[in-house]
Amino acid sequence: MLGYARQFGLGEATGANYAGEISGKLPATGAEAAVGRLGGAGAGIEVTPLQLGVLVSMIANGGTRLVPHTPRTPEEAHHFKAEIRKQPGVSQETLRAVVPGMIKAVTDGTAQGARHVGVQVAGKTGTSMNGDIGLGLFASYAPVDRPRLVIVVQIHGAKESGVIAAEIAGNIYRSLANRLKATSE
Repeated sequence: MLGYARQFGLGEATGANYAGEISGKLPATGAEAAVGRLGGAGAGIEVTPLQLGVLVSMIANGGTRLVPHTPRTPEEAHHFKAEIRKQPGVSQETLRAVVPGMIKAVTDGTAQGARHVGVQVAGKTGTSMNGDIGLGLFASYAPVDRPRLVIVVQIHGAKESGVIAAEIAGNIYRSLANRLKATSE
């Protein structure tokens, strides 16, 4: 599992064009790296929202790991060229097999707050608690048939959860639905 995590860019900086990016953390070995603790609870893993965005974009685009960039001027945006990092050793078929579960999370699961936003969304929620402080995550992309946008929401505080993070992302998708429909036609 750690090998796959590394192939998807977890535990290393994404290469984004801003100072101060952190690399997150993967467990080295031992009890934290045991498959049950790693896969079921994410023990020993620290992932940034940007890393989750890169990972979700790889699922959305069939496996290409891109370096995220933020254009700082209109000229930079005009001359933007996608930069490919390394490709994971995971087939497109394997990545596509994940998508129905991500769609189901939005249509019938904990991510229903991102449902009925004008485009079909695929996503996954996550919730963890540290005492009374909750961490809520929602990592997603849309439209499913022609991906154009990845949204990752991370929130923390009393009573926060992945359900609430999905609702926040749903509001963003709703506000952009017409633009996303126009680019997918």
